[in-house]
Order: sequence, then C-alpha cells, then structure tokens
Amino acid sequence: MERLLFGFNNLPKEVMEKLPDALIVVKDRRIIYANPAVSKLLGYGEATELIGADALEIIHPGLREKVRALARGLDESTGLYEVNLVRFDGELVDVEVIIRAAVIEESRVYIIVARDIKERIRSRKRLNALHKHVDKLSNAENIEEIIEITKDAMKTTLDFEFSSILVADDNELVLHTFDEQHDGIRLPLDGPGLTVKAAKTKKTIMVDDTRKSPDYLLGSVSSLSELDVPVVVDGKTVMVLNVEHNFVNAFNKDHKLMLEILASHIQMACNRLNYVRKIELVAEQQIKESIKSFQEIHNQVRHDIRSPLQAINNAVHILSTDPDNQKMRTILGAQINYVKTILEDWETQSINGELKKEEANISELIQTAIKTKVGDKAETSLYIDETLVWSIDYNRLLRAISNILQNSVEAMPEGGAITIDCHLKGENLMIIICDTGVGIPEESLLQIGQPFYTTKQKGMGLGLSFVRQVVESHEGTIKITSKTGKGTTITIKLPK
Repeated sequence: MERLLFGFNNLPKEVMEKLPDALIVVKDRRIIYANPAVSKLLGYGEATELIGADALEIIHPGLREKVRALARGLDESTGLYEVNLVRFDGELVDVEVIIRAAVIEESRVYIIVARDIKERIRSRKRLNALHKHVDKLSNAENIEEIIEITKDAMKTTLDFEFSSILVADDNELVLHTFDEQHDGIRLPLDGPGLTVKAAKTKKTIMVDDTRKSPDYLLGSVSSLSELDVPVVVDGKTVMVLNVEHNFVNAFNKDHKLMLEILASHIQMACNRLNYVRKIELVAEQQIKESIKSFQEIHNQVRHDIRSPLQAINNAVHILSTDPDNQKMRTILGAQINYVKTILEDWETQSINGELKKEEANISELIQTAIKTKVGDKAETSLYIDETLVWSIDYNRLLRAISNILQNSVEAMPEGGAITIDCHLKGENLMIIICDTGVGIPEESLLQIGQPFYTTKQKGMGLGLSFVRQVVESHEGTIKITSKTGKGTTITIKLPK
C-alpha cells in the first residue's frame, strides 16, 4: 500500500494517514484500506473497523446500484459525485466523492476520497429557501413590512441566532431586533461600531475575531464574530443587516453570500417602493394641478362673464319699464353675443378626438386666417409658394394660425406689420410669423403657451396653449422669441 498510486504521484502511507479527507481503497467490493479521517466522517472508533467490510454497505441503499454502475464504467478514470454515506449510528452524511479506478499489483482497485459537504448542502437549501422571500419582499407595501420580512428571513431561513437590522434615519442607525427591549437603540453615523462602518463605507464587513477589531462596539449581546452587510439604494445606505456569534470564525463566504443576496432583494424592494411613491407623487401633483386649473377656469369665467351679465341684467330691468328703448335692446344683444363669444372661445381652445389630416393648400389657409383676423388692422406680407400642399388637420391648424395673428394684432394697437414666411426646410414645413408689436417680457416667455397664463387684461390664456397643442399633435415644434418694444416671432415646424 505504500506504493499506492493516487492522483499524479505515489503517496506514501504516512501521507495518506494525514489527509483531512476520508480515503478508502476498495478491492472486490471489500474495503482494504481506510485512513483515520474515515472514522471521523462515519463515526467509527477506529478506521480499521471498516477493513473487510462490504463497501456498498456504507452507501445509501437507494444509491448502491447507481454507484456500482458508475464504478464499472470508470476504467481507470476519475469521477466526481455527490452521494449519501451511512454513518455508524445509521445517520446519513452528505459527501462529495472522487472515485478513481486503478490497477495495483495486477489487481483492479477503487480509490475513493470523500469530503463532508453537509454545510454546502445546508447553504444550498438556505439559498433556495431565501429566494422564497423574494415574493414577500416584492409585495411589501412599506418599509415596515420589508423589515419584518427581513427579520424572519435572517432568523428562521438563514438561521442566524443573533441577528438585527439597523435602519438609517437621518444621521443615525436605528436598531430593530426580535428583542423589544433593545428595539429603537440609536447609533450615530459619526460614532464607532462595525455596523456604522459598513453603513459609511457601503461595503460588507466580516470580522472573525472581534477582540482584534478596533471598530468593534459592544452592543446588546457580546460576540466574538460579526458580519455586517449594507443595503444601498440610490447611492445611500438605507439599512445594515447585522449577524453576530459568540465564538470566533463563525461566518464564512457562504454566510456572506447569502446575506448579500438577501440585501440585494431588499434593495430591489426598496427601489420598487421608491418608484411607486414617485408615481403616487406625480399623480398627486397632477390632481393638484387639475384642481388648480378648475379653480382658475372658475375664476376666469366668473371674471369674464360677470360684467356682461350685469349689463344684461340692467338692460332687462330698463326694458321691463321701457320696452321700446332701442339703446337697451342694442346693449342687450351685444352683451349676449359677447357671452356667446366667450363660451365659444372656451370650446374651441381645446383639442378633442383624433386629428383629421388631409392634403391642404397652405397658402389658402394662411390667407383665410389673415382675412379673418387681420383685415386692415395691420400691414401683412406673405412669402409662400401658392402651390405648397401639406398633410394637416385643416380646421385645427387654421384656428391655431388665427390665434397667433389675433395676438399679433392685439400687440399692435396703433397698427404695425405682420410678416408670414412659409417654406420647406428638408423634410419639414416651416411657418414663421413675425410682428412689430409690443413684444413679450423676458420673464413671461417661459410661461407663454401654458394653460391659463396670459399677459392680457381680458382672456383666459388659452390661445397660445391651444396653438402648442395643435402643433405638438402634428408631432411638430413651436418656438417663441420676442424683444420688448420690437415684436415677437413664432416659428412652427411641422414634419412631413
């Protein structure tokens, strides 16, 4: 046996005796050699007790036929397998075995090296169980639920005897444990402690012997080993997972990996909560803006209609005593038409339904808008190819151009000039309208085109808002430039 061939070298017997892994040599199904490590693995007093025993007897009954088949197929090669061996007391032990077929002294033998992998199997089972917490974390509705689910995972699934969660709160870490007596303890982030260090560095810290660590801080329990894993969300530590034990070297890379996996699940759960919260805030803001818009509509309608309604009321009162008063009849008709105009203006300054695009002559559209809104109130210059045709929603674009021209006219109460230039630029139709009006103050330019914003004493601030809606519904863009006292230029670009 001193010349037993194993691996790539001849291993002397004294070397085999000192191997940390169990080594068994089998010939004709009988064990002919077992090193001392076998007795520790299988619970025998001496390894020599196995000499002469049937090798299949130490293998789980359900795996014996499989092992026999494997052995027959080796033919001086090596195989690596996971099997269950039967201990002296009948208990099963999970092992990883290397089986090597060899010929020694003209006899075929099997050399078996077995390593206890119960911790690896245990870690694998823990990992599988840990992933079940993903569903719970993915459905958590708040940070409190995340903390409770995490505590359960650390205690029951990962089986950490001394575990806690420290949640970041301003410049402190707040302790959460199974022991209510210590819940709520606060650790300042500018103070000592391994958990504090993990939170600040955003890195996992594993200490095999806390007595040798200058950062160790005695907490609610005294420990000799500590493992701290931070949970980092958007670049900030939101909590630290802390486990401790009362003997040295209690944690290994598998413990570290499992706790880091749990931390990654928590991170995803926190990210989801943050995303949901952002959506809720956006929805809340939209509701607030809608309410504000309704209030502005209400105030503007009251403002615009109150005066004509008062005039109508006065006219009706006078006509009730003087039915033939022609002046009052004229006032009454004018004020009713004014109210009607206000309501029609409100109705037309919004987009409802889909665009109804058609090929239309742009020159005709522009000239129609000029006749309707400008007339002889200002000088107009139109630069356009009269045969230019584009696919547009004719009625909506006509109302949009009309709104712009009306604004230009109102900006030139003493008269002025309006220049309209329509031309093609690449694949786009450019409509540029310039006036020589009073212009728009720089501080108002950013808000021009927003609903209900207006610089006029009368009106609801919907004209340019409607223009913007029309242009954008055509997938186009609008740009407004202006200089006070010199005029305004509006550039519309409509894609083909």
